[in-house]
Amino acid sequence: MGRIDDLPTELLERTLEKLEIQALVACRQLSRRVKRVIDESVVLQYKIELETAGMEDGPRSEISTAERLQRLRKHTDSWASTQFGSVEKLRGGRGSMLRLSGNVFCRCLGPSTLVLNILPGNLRGVKAKEWRLDDLGFVIENYAIDAAQDLLVIVSRTPEQDGAAVSSSTHMIHCLSLSTGQAHPHAARPKILLPGNLVYDDNGWLKLRLSGDFIGVMLPYTPDLSAQHYQEHLVVCAWKEGTVCMWLSEASGLEDFTVVEGFLLTGIRPRMSEKPRLEAYSIDKHSAYTEPVPFTKLYLDLWEDTGIWR
Repeated sequence: MGRIDDLPTELLERTLEKLEIQALVACRQLSRRVKRVIDESVVLQYKIELETAGMEDGPRSEISTAERLQRLRKHTDSWASTQFGSVEKLRGGRGSMLRLSGNVFCRCLGPSTLVLNILPGNLRGVKAKEWRLDDLGFVIENYAIDAAQDLLVIVSRTPEQDGAAVSSSTHMIHCLSLSTGQAHPHAARPKILLPGNLVYDDNGWLKLRLSGDFIGVMLPYTPDLSAQHYQEHLVVCAWKEGTVCMWLSEASGLEDFTVVEGFLLTGIRPRMSEKPRLEAYSIDKHSAYTEPVPFTKLYLDLWEDTGIWR
């Protein structure tokens, strides 16, 4: 039976290229010839160094594998030595109102203006670019960006409530194009009105999460002004459909949340002797909530169905 070491160099290289990275590195110990082929092969070294750097190969282009390997090594060396080809200082924005998605950096300047920058990458051939979305027409309460979808999500008060001491109405979600500031072409309803008939705590906070097709917003609300305490409401919207597909009240037990692949993932504050835990709930983007469901009921239903706390 022949050995892998007996294969012609070109065939040996192609065979090694098909291996998982751990097996490929282990093959360097098979023989001096196999080790030499791996160490001298641009394709195999690129595969190994990509894995070491925690990166993935980009789409096919005119850039050769040898050039990609050279750029990867320069990139790795630059981070290791913290010596970069260029340094540019950007004007800051409103406190925590800074966002980064991919290579797009966004700052909020003033109540309704955003400044965006494409961060340059000399090794990747990406040029710097800056543009502004001036006076969007409403006060930005919070916002999120997704460069891969050219998506800008902004939460604002409804226009007639901007600047009001107390909002008896609600908030609005704007789904805009990150590059133009206009309505996003994939949004059936670029403006989504969050559930109303509740009083919002002006001094409260607002959590906004954006993931894929879903937007999650958590706000402190109360049924009326006479209430002593506000309670958190969590609203999940399908931004392409323009629907409120989940609305939970009594969500004060949630430490934090996110939406991943059609699931609401929640971090639960421990009660009494319980331990902190994560819970996941499936989301139907085609459902439409008109009334809130108490999170405690959702929580108890889970326990009744399974007999265990998750």
